[in-house]
Amino acid sequence: TVWWVTVTYLQHREGDTGGPFVFSSGVYDAMSVLMAIMGAITAFTRQPRDDTLNYVVDGGWVLVYKLKGSTIKGCDARTGESPRYLSMQLEYLYLTIVSNLTQTVITHGFASRGGFDLARVLAGTGKHMHGMISLLGSDMSFLLNGYQCLRLPPKKRAEVASVLKSARPPSLTFGMLMSRNKMLTLARPSEHLLLPADLLVLMNYIHSSESFRNSETWAPVCLPTFNPSGHFHAYVCYIRPELCLVLLTTQQTEFYAMAACRQEIEKALVSRDLLNELANRVEREFDWTVAECQIPDLYHFVYFSVKEQQYAMPRFDTPYVSKVSHQRLFRLYQHIHSHIHRPGNSMLRQYFYQSQSEVIFTIVTKEYELHAAFSPLVTKRLAFEAFGRLRKWIVKEHDSLIMTKAPLW
Repeated sequence: TVWWVTVTYLQHREGDTGGPFVFSSGVYDAMSVLMAIMGAITAFTRQPRDDTLNYVVDGGWVLVYKLKGSTIKGCDARTGESPRYLSMQLEYLYLTIVSNLTQTVITHGFASRGGFDLARVLAGTGKHMHGMISLLGSDMSFLLNGYQCLRLPPKKRAEVASVLKSARPPSLTFGMLMSRNKMLTLARPSEHLLLPADLLVLMNYIHSSESFRNSETWAPVCLPTFNPSGHFHAYVCYIRPELCLVLLTTQQTEFYAMAACRQEIEKALVSRDLLNELANRVEREFDWTVAECQIPDLYHFVYFSVKEQQYAMPRFDTPYVSKVSHQRLFRLYQHIHSHIHRPGNSMLRQYFYQSQSEVIFTIVTKEYELHAAFSPLVTKRLAFEAFGRLRKWIVKEHDSLIMTKAPLW
């Protein structure tokens, strides 16, 4: 897959095009020529007829690009993914750009002067861009538009949440404790809600920067769907090797208040014997196995809670231990998700897929979405019965898998 983003000045200077500034593979010169052609096609389809060209299919290749303001986002892929999902991934790539700059900076740059070099402004953020690119084609978070939580007994999660809530200074807007790509708890004001897209962009921003692990850090970051025009100041500190505390405020001068808050949180977690327990859970139980469900012939499953916009799944075990088999299962989930959620296909609520490698059964309701992979010898009737047992297990473990009560103030 070749990803790129280019800059064009169609709104301000007709025919003046820029060049690519981020891509995962490919030769820069060749891509510059391709993007110039795309800029010309975009200008032709947009200006005379107020039309937009979204994608082109050429054999096994799909060329997808999106025009937004003065930016063309493009992807040339031969992965079997639908144009709709490739377009969604391009949107996340653009959100990553906005998280580093804010939409105001981007718009003002193009409006105020010709030859605005977005690549120069984004210098040093390549790790965030490439971190996002590496996640987009294999992480269920972006497919489901949700995020994962660390599996944790609800009482323990509530204890951690109460510590964050009680220690917060007046200037704190959001507080969260996370481990890699999983959330432990999130504290927020009742009038503000963080959407999964913001959390996913923020997680990538933090975990693609190794420097955050070395010391407490104070950095500006924009949450692009919460407020694309402004940014928060993020206090980031790893209180244990895999436990990251993130405190967000709009006040630039609040570093020492956030540092004092971190000390109070850490002290409270230690006094309640929670900090070492959380660190041990991350080390031992970050990934759990499908065998805990005790359902014969169940290979893997993904459960998504519509209300909480969170999902849970076990780790990829046999027969999905290799990277190739892992990716193949992800593509199947993606294919089924695409069919069920295709526009105009609202009546489809169950999907049964069978191949020589596995059977996948999916059910979608207003409350949840559940995909389960079984042995290829399982019939539709047996899969439906096993599905019922799996659903009972999820209901039993729901509050440990999904964060249902985020602390509010």
